[in-house]
Amino acid sequence: MTFSSKILACLFVSTALLISATPGHAQSSSEINALLRKSKFVDTGREVNTVVGKDVTTISTFSHPQATDQDCKVTALLMLKELRQHYASIRRIRVFFYDPADIRSYREVSVNQAEVAQVDQGKSLQSVLSQVSVRRAAATPRATNNSVIRQSARGGKLGAQEYASFVSDDGDVSMLCPAGWSNQPSSVYLIKLFTSRRTGNATLTLLRQSFEFAGIPIEDLVNKHEASLKAGGGVKVRVKKSQSCGGTPGIYFEASTTIGVSEGVERSLFLRNSKGYYLLSLATVGMDDREMNTLFQTVINSLRIRG
Repeated sequence: MTFSSKILACLFVSTALLISATPGHAQSSSEINALLRKSKFVDTGREVNTVVGKDVTTISTFSHPQATDQDCKVTALLMLKELRQHYASIRRIRVFFYDPADIRSYREVSVNQAEVAQVDQGKSLQSVLSQVSVRRAAATPRATNNSVIRQSARGGKLGAQEYASFVSDDGDVSMLCPAGWSNQPSSVYLIKLFTSRRTGNATLTLLRQSFEFAGIPIEDLVNKHEASLKAGGGVKVRVKKSQSCGGTPGIYFEASTTIGVSEGVERSLFLRNSKGYYLLSLATVGMDDREMNTLFQTVINSLRIRG
């Protein structure tokens, strides 16, 4: 298995576990995805991803390259109208329309059943759409020159490691991230907050899965993750222990495997607060163990989650 495929495997295992940790509903995400495709609200060949919540159903997909803000509003309204015909429990949706030219950028549109009802009752579409707002965002790390600090690396092989600050768009999460690593786009929508890669051999990822009511215990989530990794064979668990981060309880998990002639290591910190699950992960191949431990612990020590 190549380095890239190993990293993606770890990432998607973690993503699937985070999504599955949200309790199910009468309608499944796959059913909604299929319905949206059948109704032609999602372009053929475009990815669509749905997370069903108690009060809001969140949908992410790509926008048409020439789509305007008004087009996104109309699409979101028609999506909800169609879903309401099949699932009366869905009263509000939030749609993320990702830019196909830059998947780190998106437009967010929220619509509710009252707006659909207004159109059904004869109110002009233009009037209803004027009540709907479009929020534009770019999910990229924010760093400024005065936020860069220097941390001496153990082992001394690469000299001092610089770090830059990252803050999520909603301000709920902040941490230090390695300066000089490249931000990496990903096909994981909704939950990815940050991904950064050092050329060829290391990837740092921060994932978040929100829930609106109680999810499974974090111990069960870690156990499922461990079982998934071991199912592929050749994986050794090196560390599994309780570790809090800035007052947020969590579990530190570390596993290794052989990739070619090098050692691949996945270091992960699973966290949970009243809002959701968080997963900070550093996957490396052939890197100095002490140096990567220092780097990951520096990021962990800087991580702060609000709420």
